[in-house]
Amino acid sequence: MFRFLRRLKKIDPVLATCTALLVTLGVIGIASTTARGAVDAGLVSTQLIAIGIGVILFFISMSFSTEVLKRYAYPLYGGLLVVLTAVLFTAPIRGTRGWFSLGSFQFQPAEVGKVIILLILAKYFAAVAAKPSRFQFVWVSGLLVLLPVALMLLQPDLGTALVYVVCWGALLLLSGLKKRFVVGLFLSAAVVAGGAWAFVLQDYQKARIVSFLNPEADPLGQGYNLIQSKIAVGSGQFLGRGLGHGSQSQLRFLPEQHTDFIFAVIAEELGFIGAGLLLGIFFVLLWRGIAIARGASTEYGLMLAVGVVVMLAYQFVINVGMNMGLFPVTGVPLPLVSYGGTSMVTTFLLLGVLQLVAQEGKPKEKLGR
Repeated sequence: MFRFLRRLKKIDPVLATCTALLVTLGVIGIASTTARGAVDAGLVSTQLIAIGIGVILFFISMSFSTEVLKRYAYPLYGGLLVVLTAVLFTAPIRGTRGWFSLGSFQFQPAEVGKVIILLILAKYFAAVAAKPSRFQFVWVSGLLVLLPVALMLLQPDLGTALVYVVCWGALLLLSGLKKRFVVGLFLSAAVVAGGAWAFVLQDYQKARIVSFLNPEADPLGQGYNLIQSKIAVGSGQFLGRGLGHGSQSQLRFLPEQHTDFIFAVIAEELGFIGAGLLLGIFFVLLWRGIAIARGASTEYGLMLAVGVVVMLAYQFVINVGMNMGLFPVTGVPLPLVSYGGTSMVTTFLLLGVLQLVAQEGKPKEKLGR
C-alpha cells in the first residue's frame, strides 16, 4: 500500500490531469452516441475496461527504468515482426487482417508496436548520436522501420504505418542528420510516395485521397464521411446541441462516430466550447511532454520522450484535421478519446514511458521539486 502511495507521489500532475480529462471527454462522447442507440451501448463498459487495463500498465511501467526498456528493445522488436506476420493469416475484419480476436475482444498488434518501434529507434539513435552523422544511420534505422511497415501495408493499415514512419523521421532529424542527407531524404520520400501510389496503395485508399480534395464529387460514396463530419463540426456552433442531441451522430449520418469521428461528435454536441477544451487539454499535454524531453538526463530518455510527443501530436493533428476535412480519412484514432481498447492501452503505455523519463530527469525537472 505504501509503495503504491509512493508511486502516486511520483506521477507528473500535469500529465495525469490532462490524461484524466481527455479520457473523461472520450467516455462522455462515446456514452452520448449510445444514448439513442447510434452505437452499441456495451462499448462504454468495454472502453472503461480498456482504460482500467491502461492505468494498471501505466503504474506497472513506473517500477521499471529506461535502461530496462533499452535492454529488451531488440527482443521485443523481433516479437513484433513475428506477431505482425502471424496476424496476416487471421480472418479479415472489415477488409483488413490487423486483429486477433480474443472472444469479444480484439487485439491489434500494430498499435502496441508503436511502443516497441519507439524503444528500438530510441536505442539506435541514442547509440549513434555522439558519432558523426553518416548516411548509414539513415538506411539502417530505415530498415528497422521498413520491415514492420511492409507487414502492416499487407494488412493493409496505412494509418498506423505512417505513425511509425513519422516517428522515425522525427528521431532521425533529432539525431543530428546533415543537411544534405535531409534534402536527399525528402527527395527519396517523394519517390517512395509516388511508387506507393502506383504499386502499394489499394484502390479504396487512393479514392479516399482523391475524395478529400473534392468530397462533393462523390457525396454518397468516398466523400460521404468527410461531408458528414464537416456538417457535424459546423452544426455545433458555440455551445453545441447538447449531449445526445447531435443530429449527425444520433441519426447515424456520421459513420464511425465513436472511433474515427469522435471529435466531430464532441464538436457537434458540446460546440466550440467543448472542442476548444479538448484541443486546449491536448496542447497542454504535448507542452508538458516537450518539457519532460528537455529535462531528460540521457540521450536515450530524450529520444523516448520526443518519440512519444511526436506520435501523440501526429495522431492528434491527423484525426482532428480529418474530422474538419483538412486531411483524408486514414483511420488514425484520437489518442485517449477514440473508442478502441488496444489504442487506449498503447497510449497509456506511451505515457508510462514519458513518466519514466520524467522520473529520471535532471534535478530541475524532477517531479515534486
